[in-house]
Amino acid sequence: MTSQDTPRRRRNKPGEGGRLREETLVAAFEVLHEEGAVEAVTLRAVAARAGITAPALYGHFRDVTHLHSELRTRAFEQLLDACDAAAEGITDPVDALHLRAETIVARGIEFPGRHLLMFTRIDDASNDAGHRTFDRLVAVVQSCVAAGRSASTDPAEDGAYLLAALNGLVMTRTTMTGFPWPALRQSVHEITRRIARIVDAP
Repeated sequence: MTSQDTPRRRRNKPGEGGRLREETLVAAFEVLHEEGAVEAVTLRAVAARAGITAPALYGHFRDVTHLHSELRTRAFEQLLDACDAAAEGITDPVDALHLRAETIVARGIEFPGRHLLMFTRIDDASNDAGHRTFDRLVAVVQSCVAAGRSASTDPAEDGAYLLAALNGLVMTRTTMTGFPWPALRQSVHEITRRIARIVDAP
């Protein structure tokens, strides 16, 4: 793509730098979704998608690793928001756990590139957003234990097993598409029930 092919973008007014940053992140997610590979998200590709020059990005991102780090943080934040929204108003902790697990898997299958980025090692990147997402999952397992609906003796450990299993489910469903898998919702519920040691209501 030449400079003449790059869509011209209206310059932000003073104080609107935050808008450019948001537009850049949106453009980066679009590249990631279309290409399905983290390495495809380069400063040049993102700048072209956003309709700006690559040097304009350096005011917001030190380098491509910084951009990837910010994308991963945003991806985890959006996943946590989606999980919270799915379980909002649900009083049964087991139902809430199933809904969170379903959301994790559904979003991973819908956005495989984003899911891959979330579980890619990025040197010097913050893991806070990922930890918050995991901690919320563990808290729901703990709620199941408190309600007498889970026999887990270590919710943090079982939560880690559950997250790993859900991640594996996403990866196999997106790569082994021709395999005769059980129904997706059934698979999520069965995995969650077994790993979180869910017991029937008294």
